[in-house]
Amino acid sequence: LALAAFEAGVAKDPHQVTCYAQMGWLLRRLGRAAEAERLLDFDRLALRHQVTEVPGYDSLEAFNRDLAAYILARPDLVGDLPETATQLGRQTSTLFSDDARLPQTLKGLIETACRAYVDRTRASCGLAYFAAPPRDWTLNSNAVVLRSSGYQDAHMHPSGYVSGVYYVQVPSEVAEGDGEAGCLYFTDRERPAPEAQRHALRTIRPQAGLMLLFPSYLWHGVMPFEGGQERICVAFDTIPK
Repeated sequence: LALAAFEAGVAKDPHQVTCYAQMGWLLRRLGRAAEAERLLDFDRLALRHQVTEVPGYDSLEAFNRDLAAYILARPDLVGDLPETATQLGRQTSTLFSDDARLPQTLKGLIETACRAYVDRTRASCGLAYFAAPPRDWTLNSNAVVLRSSGYQDAHMHPSGYVSGVYYVQVPSEVAEGDGEAGCLYFTDRERPAPEAQRHALRTIRPQAGLMLLFPSYLWHGVMPFEGGQERICVAFDTIPK
């Protein structure tokens, strides 16, 4: 009955994120592995985009250095907020309400990458979710700063369509590690953090300058890590109008 309700929901609205977010796990539980795989096809749906050049900057390193300083200096960067996925860390409100050059440069990079992602995925994945993309959207974002031992609970973005993350600063223990510490992980449902981490279906190692894009219904979180430097990223969503 639950699956039928979710299928009816996406039939009525192909962009119904909350329904898609529950269907992958249910399909797997019911033995409908091929259908589940289409919704949780991380190889096809989680796109890595490595930024190499930034307009107005001599190097990617210079841009990321300035962006990290900008994020850390924002007065709305606050820690340990209740009812958020971020644990042992800080996060901002939306960055793109600021008309300054730095956040608007980042916004342009993300907007271009999101448009290319939708065009590519629409042509290749065969999901109704991407068959008729929103005609227009707004772009929302917030910066997330995790300290040593920090992590993010498994979550999805119910108001989004395409979500993603841009990595600004990654501790060497994470970027150069050979385990899963500090990695982003995908799973198939909401679970308590230790259980969600044990049930990770895919992990992706962050690197400074990497942008990762995926449909907003995918459950994702961050593995805890130990390091001497903070892990800084910008999470974003396209919000259909």
